[in-house]
Amino acid sequence: MNNSMNPFAPVWSSLVGLRNWIYDQKIIEPIQLPIPVISVGNITMGGTGKTPFIQWLLHELIRMGYHPGVISRNYGVNNKNSGFVTLGIEASSIFGDEAVLLKMKNPDIPIYSGPQKWKSALKVVEEAKSVDVLLIDDGFQHRRLKRDFDILLLDTSVKKRDYEWPPRGRARESFIALKRASAIIFTKCEQSNAETLAFLEKKCSSIDYYQTQTQSIKPLMLRAEQKQGNPQWVRGKPLISQNIIKEGRGLAFCGLGNPESFLQGLKNQGLTIGAFKVFADHFQYDKKSIQSLIELSINYDYLVTSEKDFVKVMGWPDEGPPLCVVSLEYQMSGDLEGFRAKLARHLGKNH
Repeated sequence: MNNSMNPFAPVWSSLVGLRNWIYDQKIIEPIQLPIPVISVGNITMGGTGKTPFIQWLLHELIRMGYHPGVISRNYGVNNKNSGFVTLGIEASSIFGDEAVLLKMKNPDIPIYSGPQKWKSALKVVEEAKSVDVLLIDDGFQHRRLKRDFDILLLDTSVKKRDYEWPPRGRARESFIALKRASAIIFTKCEQSNAETLAFLEKKCSSIDYYQTQTQSIKPLMLRAEQKQGNPQWVRGKPLISQNIIKEGRGLAFCGLGNPESFLQGLKNQGLTIGAFKVFADHFQYDKKSIQSLIELSINYDYLVTSEKDFVKVMGWPDEGPPLCVVSLEYQMSGDLEGFRAKLARHLGKNH
């Protein structure tokens, strides 16, 4: 990371380095759960595609014979207790958008959410007896829990500068953190910034990974693409016709870590987006913000948003303008069999 133009970089680097040193030296002992733990995270602030990747990984684990559970932090809400995620109009304001979205897609999987991941993890062990492997959503920096497999996502669609320390960039850790990764996933490869991808590939290949007496322990590296599905009407007045999405003008809105990636996906579908309203990441929509969107939409044929935002506007009025949602399909490439084999070895079970 380039520190020459960022006087705050040494401060960020020192604070993060001190925290990791404390755990590396076992000054604070991580909590060991009786079941294997997988973390999925990143080294930058903002969206790198964690939620759709976790959705993909859940299916993989089930296919391999596991019974997974998920813990997530309830970002942007005031609930101070860890709990089992249930669905309802107010669910996102209690459990957070990511946890609710995962629950909607996986109603039979135990998903817990709260302000402290380790407390949620202990609840899973206590209450969800069928769970034999636990996923930590956004867990790469959550070293309070001992992990058996760390998956690191690196967003290839952003500018290289995003991997610098704040305020110039969005870094949460330096590239030294790659040493902790069991697998590295290059995400959003369908929108790759060529300079960023080359930079990340070089960084990943140059890290001095941990050594055993016989071999270097290097993480597996895979690539992921996420494809937006066609917008589907979900709330408000029905569309005049399905063709209006392709032929008309839409108002897009979202509260995501990387909103430009969402907008680019809509444009890649050939949609005409006349306006784009961006809210803060994990924004909690209330009646006032929903009403402002309805008023903005007067000159447009429909509104379109992400699945993660949709779970927070479940109360969209029936008499309101047409609201559409796009889903994400995740496609992985690389040594998938090697990934599954390594995952099974680290989880310590034969399924």
